[in-house]
Amino acid sequence: MRKESDFVLRVDLFSVDKLILLSLFLLASLPFSQVFFVRVGSMTLDSFELIYILIGFMLVLKILAGGKVRKTMFPFLSFVIAVFAYFFISTGHYSVFPHDFFAQLRLNYFQFAIATVILITPVKLKNRTYLDVLCIAGLISAFLNLTIYLFMPNVLEKMLSYSPELIKLVTTRGFWPNSTLTFFAIFSVFLPWNRKGALSIFRYISLIITSVALFFTFNRTMQLGAILFFVGCLLLEKRRKASPRSSLRILTGVLIIACVISAIALATPLAREQLNKRYPLSKSNIQEIYKVSVVNQRLNLYAQYLSSIKQHFPVGQGLGKPFSIRQDGLGVFVTDISFMEFLLPFGVLGLVIFFSFIAALFKLVLRYKTETNTLEGRLVILLLFLTLLVSLNYEIYVRGNFVIFITMLIVTLRNDQQEVKGT
Repeated sequence: MRKESDFVLRVDLFSVDKLILLSLFLLASLPFSQVFFVRVGSMTLDSFELIYILIGFMLVLKILAGGKVRKTMFPFLSFVIAVFAYFFISTGHYSVFPHDFFAQLRLNYFQFAIATVILITPVKLKNRTYLDVLCIAGLISAFLNLTIYLFMPNVLEKMLSYSPELIKLVTTRGFWPNSTLTFFAIFSVFLPWNRKGALSIFRYISLIITSVALFFTFNRTMQLGAILFFVGCLLLEKRRKASPRSSLRILTGVLIIACVISAIALATPLAREQLNKRYPLSKSNIQEIYKVSVVNQRLNLYAQYLSSIKQHFPVGQGLGKPFSIRQDGLGVFVTDISFMEFLLPFGVLGLVIFFSFIAALFKLVLRYKTETNTLEGRLVILLLFLTLLVSLNYEIYVRGNFVIFITMLIVTLRNDQQEVKGT
């Protein structure tokens, strides 16, 4: 009787893993967050948030049914303690309304919270399956993004409940929240098992389409990070003495990407306009970009961040208050710097939360690399390092879906490592 019960439990847990994978596929395949939404009273939950809730529910179910959690508990526990403690600090000491506290908590830390739960959940997904799912989803998401941006720009205006200023921004530049999937497409084509078969060709197609979509976001930080990761992967593969045919296929893919981007850019007036605005194509462009992006925006923001840190050190300013004030007087409740998203509201404890999470990721990957000595481990270390650099100018580890995707990638590596040990 017990054996039959155990079998049913294993089947149920296996089904939960599949549902988690399906939810991640849906999260990655959507071109933007407000494809669909649900109204709950006065609150509106967009499609990303609904998927976060679904993933969180299944992770908790997995923990309860599995009867155990992983040892990487510290990031999760420290974050939960900080949320409870700073609710009383923010609403009491800083006189913040509870609604404002939870609104900023929901806006900035939903994805990070899910990632900390993934770290402790006994999810049993296979690494190759997970990467292929991300490649498929990335291809779908990138294709939809390009189609809407190039041929149906009015769709965004009708579907996104953003301010007129933000609507103008996302319709003049390719609005693709899942642009970080380009990193996973690059990662997948360099893996040793990506050498032959239909799936290999599909991964290259996914890399081309996601790279073109990333180009049209005109996000210079993300683009530079993707280029550096691609070059780093080439160098690591060269050290592994890969076959010339493999490198030739990769370089051919790069040439195709460049040709596609050039052709579309030359044919699209909107793209040509953004090229002139966003990239230093002439001396006057360099001066304008420096004036607008660095002097008027970045330096002003950094000065406000430094002032808040000094004023509220070491506790932080709490949640529910703006991190900075724009020139028109409106408060901004987010920041593009990932670690600053923790330092400003939570002070020193915020740095402990953020860097303990990063340390947990590195610890798992380094253990995998040491015990397996594979190219995959080196590539993930490179991916973590470069995306940390990207996070200094883009919220890649906080408000984006990347923090969920990279955490699950490392958890699947851990699963493969444990399977090798068990054989």
